[in-house]
Amino acid sequence: MFWSFSLAKSRVLIAVVSAGLALCLAEYGSRWGLAHSRAEWLGDPGHYFDPLCDEDYWRALRRGAYGADLHRVGPNEQHPRLGWIPARTSLDTSGALRSYASVESEGSTVALFGDSYVFGTTEEGHRVSDHLRTLRPNTAVLNFGVGGYGLGQILLRLEDRVSVLKPGDTAVIGVLTTDIDRAILGVRDAPKPRFEIGIDGEIVEHEPASGDVASWFDAHPIQASMLLWHRVERTWALHQAAELPSTQPSCREDDKTSLARALLSRMGEVCTENAIRCHVLALYRPIDLQHGAGWRRTVLTEDHGLEVLDSWAWFQGEEDVWQGSYGADQHPNSRGNARIARGVNHAIEVP
Repeated sequence: MFWSFSLAKSRVLIAVVSAGLALCLAEYGSRWGLAHSRAEWLGDPGHYFDPLCDEDYWRALRRGAYGADLHRVGPNEQHPRLGWIPARTSLDTSGALRSYASVESEGSTVALFGDSYVFGTTEEGHRVSDHLRTLRPNTAVLNFGVGGYGLGQILLRLEDRVSVLKPGDTAVIGVLTTDIDRAILGVRDAPKPRFEIGIDGEIVEHEPASGDVASWFDAHPIQASMLLWHRVERTWALHQAAELPSTQPSCREDDKTSLARALLSRMGEVCTENAIRCHVLALYRPIDLQHGAGWRRTVLTEDHGLEVLDSWAWFQGEEDVWQGSYGADQHPNSRGNARIARGVNHAIEVP
């Protein structure tokens, strides 16, 4: 009986040790995969972290082999407050994206602000700003979009460039649904300003880390202690989200909503202080148009002191209306940009 009991204990111990070794090997394999694998199933940090909430997603993406193959809008240069701006060699004297079709105008100016949906991922001549110039050949159209920006950075870009506009000029502030989420993050492709609402209800801005970007990422690896647990949590979150209309998990919705409302209100104040006619242009990803944009669309289109241009209706109709308006990078192609430009042109009514 004693030997039977000892044998049973030995088997339990062997099972526990084996399970522990298996978990350790799986954890090591996960960390190796994030660092070295270009395979989506092993190297994509999206299997472990939510890019709309977890800074570890961006740390892993920037440091890993999988992220090295992904397209990035650029080239960019570091900026001490905004995080990054387009390379200065690509900008004109106003700080807007240089274009062969740019015109000098003593009359009206339309300035476009936003992320890569505004900056454009198409060839020159096919961006929203290019199509708008074609529709308004006597209007100066300035493209101040910057790839990768969140809502907070768009506000800072507006504050930084509003001095080049004249009273009565028009600013169209393009805001993608997920720009709302980006405002709470302190890093994406590079360290960036992070925003939150303070205890007094005011916007609190945390400036981005300075120094060489590559060195910063080397010094700031992912913070997660157990990747396997994060993978389980992420898988479960995605499974639950599949039951939702938007098919996307959501986190910190209340924080993001209150922050977005404060940032949009601040944009209205900047426009009023400088006598600029401002419009918020709500922009949507293909997944938003297919499944719905939920609370993010509600936040962007509610009354926050700025006239709202909701591009949702511009992409409705037959399914191929929106499917044929986006490229493989999930950004508007020339057809989609032309659709946005026509909607903006019709709505802003600038002579």
